Amino acid sequence: MIENPGQTARKNAVRDLILGVVFFILLSMVLFGVVFGIPLTGTPKLNKVNTATVSFDGKTVEVTPEGMQIAVDLAGGLKRWVGECDQTMPKAVITYQMKDGTEVVVGADKDTIYKDGKYYAPKGTNGELFQNVVEGIFFGESVKKDDR
Repeated sequence: MIENPGQTARKNAVRDLILGVVFFILLSMVLFGVVFGIPLTGTPKLNKVNTATVSFDGKTVEVTPEGMQIAVDLAGGLKRWVGECDQTMPKAVITYQMKDGTEVVVGADKDTIYKDGKYYAPKGTNGELFQNVVEGIFFGESVKKDDR
């Protein structure tokens, strides 16, 4: 059967449009990763977390229900990068006890992002931000008094 040339042109135009959109989306994802870093995968979601504990410089506290959103958002905001990083445990660590019984451990400082036994290089200053927020919000005055 012979196809109508106009119909063939429309099919090619639709195919080219779809390929162009897919290419644009892939290019956008790559550029986003280069500029902002690669999101840390497998971070806990608020509705799946049962309890959490925060450790900073050897001290540990239980996260209150009011602080749980901050604890979850801290882990979700970490962006990693390719390359070498310190293989040492960061000073700031949050351990999440999930409702399904599993445990997720996330930590970060200016040189390292840690998640469940793997170490990553942080992109930008988000590892340092994680450490500063953990120190300031969850330990606040107790850390500053001990440093005097």
